[in-house]
Amino acid sequence: TQDGRNCRNLQRDVRQYSSRSGLSVTDYGMGNGRETTMLRDKAYEYFITRDLNCSEAVLMAISDEYGLGLDMEDLKLVSGFGRGIGCGRFCGVMTALIAACGKMTMTGRAHATENFDAVFSGLYNAFAEKTGSAECAELKPLYRKPDVRCLQVVEMGLDVFEEYMASLQQS
Repeated sequence: TQDGRNCRNLQRDVRQYSSRSGLSVTDYGMGNGRETTMLRDKAYEYFITRDLNCSEAVLMAISDEYGLGLDMEDLKLVSGFGRGIGCGRFCGVMTALIAACGKMTMTGRAHATENFDAVFSGLYNAFAEKTGSAECAELKPLYRKPDVRCLQVVEMGLDVFEEYMASLQQS
């Protein structure tokens, strides 16, 4: 209906403004009250709608939003990190954040890049502080829901990433 299209257009306009302004808005139009940004919306599309795993969805959302130029074939590089490397270990969201940070910050060989340790340990620590852990097996009981899986961890991870990358640009 016309009203439905107008509502969707308004939601799109608010999200676009939110993305440009750096502010987040509460998406009451979806009836779920979850905080949303353009990056979160992209991750939701990949994670829930397209049913990618956490690592794949996070990396693809960041690639889209930050113009990393990755495609669906490139996701194979991180596909094995979903569900804590399949055994509940290191969180797949965290692995995708590290991969994206590497793509955005490395200027050559990793071990020869200035501040390598500080950059990646800083991101790891920020994620673990926000979520309470970087271990999938510890995060699942806290955040996993049957209908949306680990969407909350995906969104918290993306929030950490945006804040962390902004802080790197300022320093």
